[in-house]
Amino acid sequence: MRRFAGLLGVLSGLVLAATAGAAGGIDPSFGESGVATVAMTSFGGLHPIATTPDGRIVGIVGGAPLQRMYRALSDGTLDASFGVLGWVDIPVVNDFLTSDDYGSIAVTADGDILIAGASGARGWLVRRYLADGTPDLTFGAGGLVSLPEPLSYFDTGPSITVQPDGRILLTGRRGPDAGLIRLDAGGALDASFGTGGVATIDYGGPFDSLGRTLIQPDGKILATVFSTFGSATGAFAMARFEDDGSPDTSFGGGDGLVAFQYGTAPSAYDLALLPDGRILMTGNSAYDIPARDFIVFRFLPDGSPDTSFGAGGVVLTDFTGDTDESQHLVLLPSGQFLVIGQVNPPGPSSEQIAVARYDADGTLDTTFGTAGLVIVFVDDFSQPITPLLLADGDLLVSGSSFPSDVRNFLVRVVLCGPCDVMDASGTCVGAPPSGCIGTTAPGASKLALRDLAADAYDRFKWTWKRGEATSSADFGNPSVASPLRLCLYTGLASSPVAVSRSFVAAGDQCDGKPCWKALGAGALG
Repeated sequence: MRRFAGLLGVLSGLVLAATAGAAGGIDPSFGESGVATVAMTSFGGLHPIATTPDGRIVGIVGGAPLQRMYRALSDGTLDASFGVLGWVDIPVVNDFLTSDDYGSIAVTADGDILIAGASGARGWLVRRYLADGTPDLTFGAGGLVSLPEPLSYFDTGPSITVQPDGRILLTGRRGPDAGLIRLDAGGALDASFGTGGVATIDYGGPFDSLGRTLIQPDGKILATVFSTFGSATGAFAMARFEDDGSPDTSFGGGDGLVAFQYGTAPSAYDLALLPDGRILMTGNSAYDIPARDFIVFRFLPDGSPDTSFGAGGVVLTDFTGDTDESQHLVLLPSGQFLVIGQVNPPGPSSEQIAVARYDADGTLDTTFGTAGLVIVFVDDFSQPITPLLLADGDLLVSGSSFPSDVRNFLVRVVLCGPCDVMDASGTCVGAPPSGCIGTTAPGASKLALRDLAADAYDRFKWTWKRGEATSSADFGNPSVASPLRLCLYTGLASSPVAVSRSFVAAGDQCDGKPCWKALGAGALG
């Protein structure tokens, strides 16, 4: 989307309002009305993503027997310089009844791409690609590392985490037990970790597994745990390990494990590590009533409940009166945090992606979206896969939906107001977003506003001297393919204040008529 800190051509039928505007909402300039469809497939609902050092997006779509990796630009369009027109087919190596299934992706500091998955009885697989999508032949055997399961269990694919020193940590299920494997940067097993690079732990369930994994600043490993723990109901659980893969005996009950009951069939999905070492956890639990709510726990660094958070260490939020399921956590620089999940809003729609914002103490931030919540309406049965906080302060969420075939998509959520930006502290301030274009000399431009009782006769006009910073080409063609955000600021350049804002989608209608029309060479009206 093109952004301007001033007037944009001549616009008809637009009502400009000097209102603050709610913080939080879908960015309508991203993709098509805020949603960028990456692929439609007939199989596979996983859609993990990561960002590259230069801000591009890499992801995996599809499922066995065919998966593909893509790279997209920051606006959601495919990057044709990657692979073949933005796509790389992931080779299949499995010669058993099932095919390879890659469900995790990470990017190294130098821009290389790592993907991890499982291949039936062949165990875990890791592939490494160079930034342009070609296999890194120096990694493993021709770009592939295969980690067979000696007990011939059909393992689920691991999560992949790149440590600050470049070593690669894999966590998931190995046979019947929770498993961790660490590789060096070249793909060889790290002999300093576990036993020959592999660590497993039995939590008492028939199939134990580790999920969301974080590396603490001190090198310790924190992960969610899925296990029934020998019962029929399971538990919310997380485990912490030393850097060598052994359980951290200073955490939990001395065995490196924190596990507790809260409601019916609980399961931990995600963790977030606060700067002071405290831990946030979210997940899913029916807590003995038919409907579910968003749920967040906070723990002290040793794994004990932080009773200063919410009610005794837990925050529950009922958004719809129906099933609301929290799945992901994202920390913000301001100390606030986001919870991303699924809700069932009133009406015919079901299972929509939702983003909620909370203050550090667990209080819902009702200035965000509508009463603290932004709902992303894509298709029924939409699920969030990976949320990422972008460098500019917006939130990018990959998702999949199942209207008939599988739709893999990206959606961008603006966390500040439409003409605000997020500063380094995480505060939304009224300032021109990065990339705004203006004039370079005082008195070189002229702004005229006309707001009449009949909206059809309103005008918003900006003229500037030829040769100034903004050219007519900068506007693109908003009647067809260039959505425009209109922001007016007042005050000094060092402390601008947004006084008016509006958004006009490409080809949009104003009072039942096209907002834009050609007036002549280089002019729009």
